Amino acid sequence: MNNDQLAGRIYDRLRGNDGDTELVFVDPVTALAIAKMVMTLISVIQKCKKNSTQVKYTIDKPTVLEAMILKRVIKKHIGIVRYLREGRKFTTAVLQEGRSLTEEEIDGLLSKR
Repeated sequence: MNNDQLAGRIYDRLRGNDGDTELVFVDPVTALAIAKMVMTLISVIQKCKKNSTQVKYTIDKPTVLEAMILKRVIKKHIGIVRYLREGRKFTTAVLQEGRSLTEEEIDGLLSKR
Protein backbone atom coordinates (compact mmCIF):
# COMPACT_ATOMS: atom_id res chain seq x y z
CA MET A 1 0.00 0.00 0.00
CA ASN A 2 1.21 3.49 -0.74
CA ASN A 3 0.23 6.95 0.47
CA ASP A 4 -2.16 7.57 -2.42
CA GLN A 5 -4.09 4.36 -1.77
CA LEU A 6 -4.43 5.20 1.92
CA ALA A 7 -5.57 8.73 1.08
CA GLY A 8 -8.12 7.25 -1.33
CA ARG A 9 -9.48 4.95 1.35
CA ILE A 10 -9.84 7.86 3.80
CA TYR A 11 -11.51 9.90 1.03
CA ASP A 12 -13.99 7.04 0.50
CA ARG A 13 -14.79 6.93 4.21
CA LEU A 14 -15.49 10.67 4.20
CA ARG A 15 -17.79 10.31 1.22
CA GLY A 16 -19.65 7.50 2.94
CA ASN A 17 -18.66 4.69 0.58
CA ASP A 18 -17.90 2.36 3.47
CA GLY A 19 -21.54 1.47 4.05
CA ASP A 20 -22.36 4.51 6.14
CA THR A 21 -25.51 6.33 5.05
CA GLU A 22 -24.18 9.80 5.85
CA LEU A 23 -22.70 11.42 2.74
CA VAL A 24 -20.13 14.17 2.88
CA PHE A 25 -19.21 16.32 -0.12
CA VAL A 26 -15.49 16.04 -0.83
CA ASP A 27 -13.87 18.08 -3.56
CA PRO A 28 -10.48 17.59 -5.27
CA VAL A 29 -8.86 20.12 -2.94
CA THR A 30 -9.92 17.95 -0.02
CA ALA A 31 -8.44 14.87 -1.70
CA LEU A 32 -5.13 16.72 -2.01
CA ALA A 33 -5.33 17.86 1.62
CA ILE A 34 -5.94 14.26 2.72
CA ALA A 35 -2.89 13.06 0.76
CA LYS A 36 -0.71 15.74 2.37
CA MET A 37 -2.21 14.91 5.76
CA VAL A 38 -1.29 11.23 5.35
CA MET A 39 2.27 12.13 4.41
CA THR A 40 2.59 14.42 7.44
CA LEU A 41 1.17 11.80 9.80
CA ILE A 42 3.53 9.15 8.45
CA SER A 43 6.55 11.39 8.94
CA VAL A 44 5.46 12.26 12.50
CA ILE A 45 4.92 8.60 13.33
CA GLN A 46 8.30 7.66 11.86
CA LYS A 47 10.04 10.15 14.11
CA CYS A 48 8.37 8.73 17.22
CA LYS A 49 7.99 4.99 16.68
CA LYS A 50 10.61 2.45 15.68
CA ASN A 51 8.65 -0.47 14.22
CA SER A 52 5.23 -1.40 12.83
CA THR A 53 4.15 -3.10 16.07
CA GLN A 54 4.57 0.15 18.02
CA VAL A 55 2.81 2.06 15.24
CA LYS A 56 -0.12 -0.38 15.18
CA TYR A 57 -0.53 -0.09 18.96
CA THR A 58 -0.46 3.72 18.72
CA ILE A 59 -3.07 3.71 15.97
CA ASP A 60 -5.34 1.31 17.85
CA LYS A 61 -5.12 3.16 21.18
CA PRO A 62 -3.90 6.73 20.72
CA THR A 63 -2.99 8.66 23.84
CA VAL A 64 -4.42 12.10 24.51
CA LEU A 65 -1.24 13.70 23.14
CA GLU A 66 -1.33 11.59 19.97
CA ALA A 67 -5.01 12.46 19.43
CA MET A 68 -4.15 16.15 19.82
CA ILE A 69 -1.35 15.81 17.26
CA LEU A 70 -3.77 14.14 14.83
CA LYS A 71 -6.33 16.90 15.26
CA ARG A 72 -3.65 19.55 14.83
CA VAL A 73 -2.43 17.99 11.58
CA ILE A 74 -5.99 17.75 10.27
CA LYS A 75 -6.69 21.37 11.24
CA LYS A 76 -3.50 22.50 9.51
CA HIS A 77 -4.43 20.83 6.22
CA ILE A 78 -8.15 21.55 5.97
CA GLY A 79 -8.27 24.96 7.65
CA ILE A 80 -9.85 26.13 10.89
CA VAL A 81 -13.31 26.95 9.51
CA ARG A 82 -13.73 23.60 7.81
CA TYR A 83 -12.25 21.86 10.83
CA LEU A 84 -14.91 23.42 13.04
CA ARG A 85 -17.62 22.09 10.70
CA GLU A 86 -16.22 18.69 9.74
CA GLY A 87 -13.21 18.02 11.95
CA ARG A 88 -14.83 15.15 13.81
CA LYS A 89 -15.67 13.41 10.51
CA PHE A 90 -12.07 13.75 9.30
CA THR A 91 -10.65 12.53 12.61
CA THR A 92 -13.01 9.55 12.71
CA ALA A 93 -12.24 8.61 9.10
CA VAL A 94 -8.46 8.75 9.66
CA LEU A 95 -8.67 6.71 12.88
CA GLN A 96 -11.00 4.09 11.38
CA GLU A 97 -8.83 3.64 8.32
CA GLY A 98 -5.71 3.51 10.48
CA ARG A 99 -7.22 0.79 12.63
CA SER A 100 -7.98 -1.29 9.54
CA LEU A 101 -4.31 -1.29 8.45
CA THR A 102 -2.27 -4.45 8.96
CA GLU A 103 1.33 -4.45 10.14
CA GLU A 104 2.47 -5.34 6.60
CA GLU A 105 0.65 -2.32 5.19
CA ILE A 106 2.17 -0.12 7.89
CA ASP A 107 5.63 -1.46 7.01
CA GLY A 108 4.97 -0.58 3.36
CA LEU A 109 3.93 2.96 4.25
CA LEU A 110 6.91 3.53 6.53
CA SER A 111 9.44 2.10 4.08
CA LYS A 112 8.33 4.40 1.23
CA ARG A 113 9.25 7.58 3.13
